[in-house]
Amino acid sequence: MRYEVDLGNYPEKSRAKKFYFEWDDPDRLTIIFGHHLIFIGSCSCILCATNTTIYTTDLYGDALKLEFEFAPYFTDTANTLPAEMHNARAWLLNVHFCLGFFCL
Repeated sequence: MRYEVDLGNYPEKSRAKKFYFEWDDPDRLTIIFGHHLIFIGSCSCILCATNTTIYTTDLYGDALKLEFEFAPYFTDTANTLPAEMHNARAWLLNVHFCLGFFCL
């Protein structure tokens, strides 16, 4: 065996010693969790806004449009809805975007 059974006893210059992680440190865990939420929120926004394979254009219309007013938000490109109404996909994306942004 190359190393001891205890995973915390790596040689000083080893690569594994560089990436040793303490699971008891709540400050580091909070930062890592926040970064993951930012990444997941932004990826879900991009995928849901531009993915016309899952959200077909027959049912949901064209890809959503990103607009900027007070804050960035997604709006529908469909002309069948009234001016201030959005479908469920736009609401879903706006919630994901806000949660990801507030974790930033």
